[in-house]
Amino acid sequence: MGETIALVAIIGSACFFGGRTIYRSLTGKSERCGCGKECPLSDTCSDSKKKKD
Repeated sequence: MGETIALVAIIGSACFFGGRTIYRSLTGKSERCGCGKECPLSDTCSDSKKKKD
């Protein structure tokens, strides 16, 4: 019984975090701006930070 509860908890948390990652990717709610190499519109990309310094 305890093993079943642990298994359900592990699978449930994996599904939750996986679903949250997919949702944020599709809706654009992430820490990154999603740019390739250059992003003049966002301060979160490392390339745009390098250009400002």
